[in-house]
Amino acid sequence: MRRKDILFPLIALILVVFYFATGKKNEVKTEYLIDKDINIEKIHYKSDDLDIVLKKKNKKWFLEKPEEWPVNSTLINNLVDKLKDTEVVTTIEKGEEKQYGLDKGEYIELNGKDKNYKIVLGKKDKSYRLQYVKLDGDEKILLVDASFTNYLPLTVNQIKDKTVYSFNDEVVLYDLKFDNESLKVEKNGEIFVLNGKEVAKEKVDELKKLISKLEANTFADDNKLPDSAKKVGYLKVKTSNDEFSFDIYKDKEGDFYIPFKGQVFEIYSFNFDDILDKIKKLVE
Repeated sequence: MRRKDILFPLIALILVVFYFATGKKNEVKTEYLIDKDINIEKIHYKSDDLDIVLKKKNKKWFLEKPEEWPVNSTLINNLVDKLKDTEVVTTIEKGEEKQYGLDKGEYIELNGKDKNYKIVLGKKDKSYRLQYVKLDGDEKILLVDASFTNYLPLTVNQIKDKTVYSFNDEVVLYDLKFDNESLKVEKNGEIFVLNGKEVAKEKVDELKKLISKLEANTFADDNKLPDSAKKVGYLKVKTSNDEFSFDIYKDKEGDFYIPFKGQVFEIYSFNFDDILDKIKKLVE
């Protein structure tokens, strides 16, 4: 075998080994703020305006403080995902907390089965895309991606579940009256009747969807009816397994309020009108 036949494969082998050796050496390992595999079961968020505790039960999130109430689990899961994806950009070995806004008393506590974190929140940098934080018990100050802060709630009402009612049972009666409006849905055998007119079979599923769930836009301030709110009607719902009713109030702005389950739900006038119009069109 000629010498060059041995030399070329040998050079190629050396180049391959050199490439992988230097490539791995130059790899930059991404550092994350928290363990990406943590199963977060409890969150305590404290800021100047908020002090809330959230707990996960059966894959759903619930408010524990300042009150007990289900929350919009999608919003909280989005926050958790963003926290897990938060990358550390720079590490400052030591520094004055006040200089980085870490003395404000704002923090997030995360409790998992095997791991807990307390993330002290500081100020954002000049670009507002990065934020100074500090992990409790560690002297290092971290500059991290600030995207997760967009998912932190500004108010309790922002994350509270705004479902007035929701059910999967068969509707037997839906009786709504307010102002000059009147809607009555009754199940008669296998057919549904809306204000005395039979609902076409192909529209029954849409009807069920419209009347089986009612969501508010928000909650009344201080969970109280406005002084200008006056009773204008009621809603009675009867299903195959349940029955409930509540009064409907309207304020001078035209918005509607429903005191129910210890809360005062607020539904904007245009949303309520939209629901009514959709129901009425089913028998046009």
